[in-house]
Amino acid sequence: MAERYRVEWTYEGSPLASYDTYDLAGAERYRARVAEDPIAEDVRIVEVGPE
Repeated sequence: MAERYRVEWTYEGSPLASYDTYDLAGAERYRARVAEDPIAEDVRIVEVGPE
């Protein structure tokens, strides 16, 4: 089974937003883009188990 990764973040305390991918490099690029947003908080990559 392929590993899955999720980029998670909040916007000014709002509920968690996320983006799922099977590509760690893609998750790192997406995390960097979200982190540039001044209202994005607690941006992190989480390894997700298989579906």
